[in-house]
Amino acid sequence: MNNYYFIELDIQDEELLSALEHEAFKNFNCAGTQDFTLDEAEVDRILGERSYSGGDLPVEILEEVEQILKDEGKTKKTLYFETPEDVQLFNDFLKGWNLSGLAKTQEREVSDWNEKWKSNFKTIIVNDELSIVPSWEKEKDEENKIFIYPGMGFGTGNHETTFLCLQLMLENIEDLQELKTCLDFGCGSGILGIGAAQKAHSISDIDYLDIDQNALNNCNLNLELNTKANRVNNQLLLSDEVNKLKDSYDLVFANILKHTLLEEAAVIVNKTKKYLIVSGLLKGQEVEVCQSYEAMDPKLKVKKILFKNDWSAVLFERS
Repeated sequence: MNNYYFIELDIQDEELLSALEHEAFKNFNCAGTQDFTLDEAEVDRILGERSYSGGDLPVEILEEVEQILKDEGKTKKTLYFETPEDVQLFNDFLKGWNLSGLAKTQEREVSDWNEKWKSNFKTIIVNDELSIVPSWEKEKDEENKIFIYPGMGFGTGNHETTFLCLQLMLENIEDLQELKTCLDFGCGSGILGIGAAQKAHSISDIDYLDIDQNALNNCNLNLELNTKANRVNNQLLLSDEVNKLKDSYDLVFANILKHTLLEEAAVIVNKTKKYLIVSGLLKGQEVEVCQSYEAMDPKLKVKKILFKNDWSAVLFERS
């Protein structure tokens, strides 16, 4: 692939964006997504004298910058594609929704990709126990840090849903150190499974499942960057290999869109032995998912719901 293609969607309706992202992945071979492009110059412009140039971005500062970008009507979502044919098909789909005027298509050389991501990816502090750090800033292994090389849209920890999943795990699972197995369902970069390996010292087996081989490749790279996560028994599987999953897991993450959470509910619920953390949900969408999951298995109860900006995440516990 010498070039990659991206469509910038200038749409403020979060639920519509969620539906379009779902369609892009399901039917148009979307290779990845990105929310907000926070280059250093833009952050400096917004923060002025409070600039954090070259340093870590505290959560409250990141939220402030994102809110200002929202208020300014900046592009909400960027979708990446590998072929011009897929781009054309998705643009035709947008035209059918009368949205073509809100979509801008561009083409870039693949060689530009790494530098683009490096300029956007800053250290994210989840809490005092854990930070997510760009791989190029790694000097040594540190238990309180996850090192991530950001692949094309597979998650860098700065999205609210990833942040919320890690926060739920760290602050609301009292017996975290007793868990043995974990499933990262729709793993992307693998950041959630890696986070579990870093912080739950008792975990011995983690399975990573995704629909995209590129995501698994990125996940594998990130495992190699995090020695502790790489030392447990890891299994990287494509979605058509679900038969290779264990019967159940002490902890299951499913940070995917609402549509997929509902479509794959039976698998996700059945694989949950004790704890389940789901996200990828806009505020309000968690209600339908909670009702659906609890109806499917009355022993699975909502333990905690967290919100961040427009997004929500849910921790279930099996009684």
